[in-house]
Amino acid sequence: MPGISVIVPVHNTVQYLERCVGSILSQTFEDLEIILAENLSDDGSAELCDKLALRDNRIKVMHLDKAGPSYARNQALKICSSPYIGYVDSDDYIDKDMYETLYGAAVEYGADVVYCNFRMTYPDGRQTPSQGSGKIVKRKAEDIVTDIFTETVSSAPWTKIFRRHIPEKTPFPEGRLYEDHAVVYKMIADCSCCVWVDRTFYSYYQRPESTCHTPSPSKIYDYFCAESGRIDYLDRYSTIPQETKDEIFRIQVRNSIYYFRLFITLEGGGTDAKGNQGNAQQTFFRLQEKGHFAEIGKETTLQNKIFLEILQRHIQKRNVMCPPNNQTDRHDKKRCVHNRPRI
Repeated sequence: MPGISVIVPVHNTVQYLERCVGSILSQTFEDLEIILAENLSDDGSAELCDKLALRDNRIKVMHLDKAGPSYARNQALKICSSPYIGYVDSDDYIDKDMYETLYGAAVEYGADVVYCNFRMTYPDGRQTPSQGSGKIVKRKAEDIVTDIFTETVSSAPWTKIFRRHIPEKTPFPEGRLYEDHAVVYKMIADCSCCVWVDRTFYSYYQRPESTCHTPSPSKIYDYFCAESGRIDYLDRYSTIPQETKDEIFRIQVRNSIYYFRLFITLEGGGTDAKGNQGNAQQTFFRLQEKGHFAEIGKETTLQNKIFLEILQRHIQKRNVMCPPNNQTDRHDKKRCVHNRPRI
């Protein structure tokens, strides 16, 4: 039985896929398997997955009939055979000693999750500086959740390996984007032993056509749902100190209101900072079909339907200031920029 199963969702990333898989196959930790969960690609990615599997028997390929990274990750988890699960996006790549280091720390500490730092890489070859002292630090789950909420630890699953039962208990939400933003903090909260390896191993490739660089009404709404869900967590489940909770609450409500405003700008036929024009009626019916408005009465307007999701659950509980109207577009920054965590 391999020590780590590495899940790679694949959708139309043929020009990056071989680099990604090659970086996993080149790991100094060889006791791993790779699950390529390909779904509805039309650029040759499906065929390349099959070719790669012929090169190394550690590669398993799934061809799925439904698109979406959450669906791919959840389905791939069902055929994993390892006690630890890792994730790599198919346009990214990793340093050769990443899994040897993370797995070694997991075994030494008996950890449920081990995570590291990442760098951003760009098409022109630029990279953000690699950071890290090299120390291996045992941390409390609630401290990591706090750092995720304050954006000093990444909410992405790909800097981490989890003991298998953690993602089995909390699957990624299907049918919505920003799935990691919605659930990874919940996974961390379920971990009894958490370890941080203060080294940079993961290269997060910034391609212009990726999800986080192409905002649309439905994407903005999915991000809004993920952000507002964090407020529910703070109020119901967290053991974070009240003073810290209050500060995080303010941050998250401000973020939720910001994304609500951006969504309404697009939905109302307006244009966002990148020139994307909204189509309120079309997107409303698409979101309604996905069940996004199930808890809101049908008699209200579109704007009220969305805004009540914040208002009814959250805003009336505390006195929270809204962000300024001239706040710059934070959509890319929220998903794509995470600083090195603090101890």
